[in-house]
Amino acid sequence: MSSGTGEAPEFDSATDARVRRELAELGNDTGDPGAGPDIPPEVSARIGAALRAAGGTHTVTRPALTRTQRIALALGIIAAAVATVIGARMLTHDPAPVFPPGPTASQITVGTGHRPTFPLSEAELRTRLEVPADLGPLADARRRTACLGALGYPAGTDVLGGTQLEVLGRPAVVILIAGARPGEVTAVAVERGCSAVDSGMLAQTTFGR
Repeated sequence: MSSGTGEAPEFDSATDARVRRELAELGNDTGDPGAGPDIPPEVSARIGAALRAAGGTHTVTRPALTRTQRIALALGIIAAAVATVIGARMLTHDPAPVFPPGPTASQITVGTGHRPTFPLSEAELRTRLEVPADLGPLADARRRTACLGALGYPAGTDVLGGTQLEVLGRPAVVILIAGARPGEVTAVAVERGCSAVDSGMLAQTTFGR
Protein backbone atom coordinates (compact mmCIF):
# COMPACT_ATOMS: atom_id res chain seq x y z
CA MET A 1 0.00 0.00 0.00
CA SER A 2 1.08 3.66 -0.51
CA SER A 3 2.97 5.24 2.37
CA GLY A 4 1.65 8.72 1.52
CA THR A 5 5.14 10.03 0.48
CA GLY A 6 4.55 9.78 -3.28
CA GLU A 7 6.96 6.79 -3.71
CA ALA A 8 5.88 3.58 -5.42
CA PRO A 9 4.74 0.97 -2.89
CA GLU A 10 6.69 -2.23 -2.36
CA PHE A 11 5.36 -5.48 -3.81
CA ASP A 12 6.47 -9.10 -3.73
CA SER A 13 8.51 -10.85 -6.43
CA ALA A 14 5.60 -13.14 -7.31
CA THR A 15 3.48 -10.17 -8.39
CA ASP A 16 6.36 -8.76 -10.43
CA ALA A 17 6.93 -12.07 -12.14
CA ARG A 18 3.21 -12.45 -12.90
CA VAL A 19 2.98 -8.98 -14.43
CA ARG A 20 6.09 -9.49 -16.56
CA ARG A 21 4.83 -12.88 -17.72
CA GLU A 22 1.41 -11.58 -18.70
CA LEU A 23 2.90 -8.65 -20.60
CA ALA A 24 5.27 -11.01 -22.42
CA GLU A 25 2.38 -13.26 -23.37
CA LEU A 26 0.46 -10.21 -24.60
CA GLY A 27 3.40 -9.36 -26.88
CA ASN A 28 3.58 -12.93 -28.20
CA ASP A 29 -0.13 -12.78 -29.14
CA THR A 30 0.73 -10.35 -31.94
CA GLY A 31 2.38 -13.17 -33.92
CA ASP A 32 5.78 -11.51 -33.83
CA PRO A 33 7.86 -12.79 -30.87
CA GLY A 34 10.39 -10.02 -31.34
CA ALA A 35 7.92 -7.20 -31.83
CA GLY A 36 7.63 -6.13 -28.18
CA PRO A 37 10.59 -4.79 -26.21
CA ASP A 38 11.41 -5.93 -22.70
CA ILE A 39 9.44 -4.15 -19.94
CA PRO A 40 11.72 -2.18 -17.60
CA PRO A 41 11.56 -3.37 -13.98
CA GLU A 42 10.42 0.03 -12.64
CA VAL A 43 7.45 0.06 -15.09
CA SER A 44 6.33 -3.39 -14.12
CA ALA A 45 6.70 -2.36 -10.48
CA ARG A 46 4.33 0.56 -10.93
CA ILE A 47 1.82 -1.58 -12.82
CA GLY A 48 1.88 -4.21 -10.10
CA ALA A 49 1.37 -1.57 -7.43
CA ALA A 50 -1.60 -0.20 -9.37
CA LEU A 51 -3.15 -3.66 -9.62
CA ARG A 52 -2.74 -4.28 -5.93
CA ALA A 53 -4.18 -0.87 -5.03
CA ALA A 54 -7.17 -1.46 -7.33
CA GLY A 55 -8.00 -4.68 -5.53
CA GLY A 56 -8.08 -3.03 -2.09
CA THR A 57 -11.03 -1.50 -0.28
CA HIS A 58 -11.60 2.21 -0.94
CA THR A 59 -12.52 4.16 2.12
CA VAL A 60 -13.96 7.67 1.83
CA THR A 61 -13.32 9.80 4.88
CA ARG A 62 -16.11 12.32 5.54
CA PRO A 63 -14.68 15.71 6.48
CA ALA A 64 -15.74 17.13 9.83
CA LEU A 65 -18.50 19.79 9.77
CA THR A 66 -17.49 23.36 10.38
CA ARG A 67 -19.21 25.50 13.05
CA THR A 68 -21.28 27.29 10.38
CA GLN A 69 -22.39 23.98 8.89
CA ARG A 70 -23.39 22.65 12.32
CA ILE A 71 -25.49 25.79 13.02
CA ALA A 72 -27.17 25.52 9.60
CA LEU A 73 -27.95 21.85 10.23
CA ALA A 74 -29.48 22.62 13.64
CA LEU A 75 -31.62 25.42 12.20
CA GLY A 76 -32.84 23.09 9.47
CA ILE A 77 -33.87 20.45 12.03
CA ILE A 78 -35.71 23.08 14.14
CA ALA A 79 -37.54 24.43 11.07
CA ALA A 80 -38.64 20.92 10.10
CA ALA A 81 -39.94 20.28 13.63
CA VAL A 82 -41.89 23.56 13.69
CA ALA A 83 -43.44 22.79 10.30
CA THR A 84 -44.49 19.35 11.56
CA VAL A 85 -46.18 20.83 14.67
CA ILE A 86 -48.02 23.50 12.65
CA GLY A 87 -49.21 20.93 10.13
CA ALA A 88 -50.51 18.66 12.90
CA ARG A 89 -52.46 21.52 14.51
CA MET A 90 -54.02 22.50 11.18
CA LEU A 91 -55.18 18.92 10.65
CA THR A 92 -56.77 18.72 14.11
CA HIS A 93 -58.75 21.98 13.76
CA ASP A 94 -61.80 22.36 11.56
CA PRO A 95 -61.35 24.81 8.73
CA ALA A 96 -63.18 28.10 8.91
CA PRO A 97 -66.38 28.21 6.84
CA VAL A 98 -66.01 29.83 3.45
CA PHE A 99 -69.24 31.77 3.82
CA PRO A 100 -70.32 33.60 6.99
CA PRO A 101 -72.94 31.67 8.99
CA GLY A 102 -76.51 32.85 8.89
CA PRO A 103 -78.37 34.24 11.88
CA THR A 104 -79.11 31.87 14.73
CA ALA A 105 -82.57 31.09 16.03
CA SER A 106 -82.03 33.36 19.05
CA GLN A 107 -81.03 36.24 16.80
CA ILE A 108 -84.12 35.73 14.65
CA THR A 109 -86.33 35.64 17.74
CA VAL A 110 -84.86 38.86 19.06
CA GLY A 111 -85.20 40.55 15.69
CA THR A 112 -88.87 39.70 15.30
CA GLY A 113 -89.63 40.64 18.92
CA HIS A 114 -89.06 44.34 18.35
CA ARG A 115 -92.39 45.44 16.93
CA PRO A 116 -93.26 49.06 16.19
CA THR A 117 -95.64 50.86 18.49
CA PHE A 118 -99.19 49.88 17.67
CA PRO A 119 -100.66 52.52 15.32
CA LEU A 120 -103.92 52.91 17.30
CA SER A 121 -104.40 53.80 20.95
CA GLU A 122 -106.49 51.65 23.27
CA ALA A 123 -109.31 54.19 23.10
CA GLU A 124 -109.31 54.06 19.29
CA LEU A 125 -109.29 50.26 19.37
CA ARG A 126 -112.27 50.19 21.73
CA THR A 127 -114.12 52.44 19.30
CA ARG A 128 -113.52 49.88 16.53
CA LEU A 129 -115.35 47.32 18.64
CA GLU A 130 -118.50 49.42 18.40
CA VAL A 131 -118.63 49.68 14.59
CA PRO A 132 -118.83 47.06 11.81
CA ALA A 133 -115.48 45.51 10.98
CA ASP A 134 -113.65 46.76 7.89
CA LEU A 135 -111.26 43.93 7.04
CA GLY A 136 -110.62 44.75 3.39
CA PRO A 137 -109.31 41.66 1.53
CA LEU A 138 -109.55 39.61 4.74
CA ALA A 139 -113.32 39.96 4.69
CA ASP A 140 -113.19 36.76 2.64
CA ALA A 141 -113.74 33.95 5.14
CA ARG A 142 -111.19 31.58 3.58
CA ARG A 143 -108.44 34.18 3.40
CA ARG A 144 -109.18 35.32 6.93
CA THR A 145 -109.07 31.74 8.26
CA ALA A 146 -105.75 31.13 6.49
CA CYS A 147 -104.33 34.37 7.89
CA LEU A 148 -105.44 33.59 11.44
CA GLY A 149 -103.94 30.10 11.10
CA ALA A 150 -100.59 31.63 10.16
CA LEU A 151 -100.86 33.81 13.28
CA GLY A 152 -101.41 30.72 15.42
CA TYR A 153 -105.17 30.98 15.93
CA PRO A 154 -107.40 27.97 15.23
CA ALA A 155 -110.11 27.90 12.61
CA GLY A 156 -113.40 29.34 13.84
CA THR A 157 -111.76 32.09 15.91
CA ASP A 158 -114.28 34.92 16.36
CA VAL A 159 -113.30 38.30 14.93
CA LEU A 160 -114.62 41.12 17.14
CA GLY A 161 -113.80 43.95 14.76
CA GLY A 162 -111.23 45.42 12.44
CA THR A 163 -110.13 48.36 10.34
CA GLN A 164 -107.79 49.28 7.50
CA LEU A 165 -104.90 51.71 7.91
CA GLU A 166 -101.18 52.14 7.18
CA VAL A 167 -98.35 50.82 9.33
CA LEU A 168 -94.85 52.04 8.54
CA GLY A 169 -96.12 53.35 5.23
CA ARG A 170 -97.60 50.00 4.17
CA PRO A 171 -101.29 49.17 3.76
CA ALA A 172 -102.41 46.99 6.66
CA VAL A 173 -105.46 45.48 8.31
CA VAL A 174 -106.09 45.50 12.08
CA ILE A 175 -107.93 42.41 13.31
CA LEU A 176 -109.54 42.39 16.77
CA ILE A 177 -110.03 39.00 18.40
CA ALA A 178 -110.75 37.74 21.91
CA GLY A 179 -107.71 37.66 24.21
CA ALA A 180 -106.38 34.75 26.24
CA ARG A 181 -108.18 35.93 29.42
CA PRO A 182 -111.74 37.12 29.90
CA GLY A 183 -112.20 40.84 29.21
CA GLU A 184 -109.05 41.06 27.08
CA VAL A 185 -108.89 41.87 23.37
CA THR A 186 -105.93 41.23 21.11
CA ALA A 187 -105.32 43.57 18.18
CA VAL A 188 -103.07 42.33 15.38
CA ALA A 189 -101.92 44.49 12.47
CA VAL A 190 -101.04 42.44 9.38
CA GLU A 191 -100.27 43.16 5.77
CA ARG A 192 -103.17 43.02 3.34
CA GLY A 193 -101.67 39.94 1.71
CA CYS A 194 -101.71 37.90 4.93
CA SER A 195 -101.98 34.20 4.02
CA ALA A 196 -101.31 30.72 5.33
CA VAL A 197 -97.75 30.96 3.98
CA ASP A 198 -96.87 34.40 5.38
CA SER A 199 -98.83 36.18 8.08
CA GLY A 200 -97.12 39.49 7.42
CA MET A 201 -97.66 40.56 11.03
CA LEU A 202 -96.55 44.15 11.64
CA ALA A 203 -97.62 44.88 15.24
CA GLN A 204 -99.63 43.36 18.09
CA THR A 205 -101.08 44.58 21.38
CA THR A 206 -103.54 43.52 24.06
CA PHE A 207 -105.99 45.78 25.89
CA GLY A 208 -108.99 45.47 28.16
CA ARG A 209 -112.52 46.33 27.18
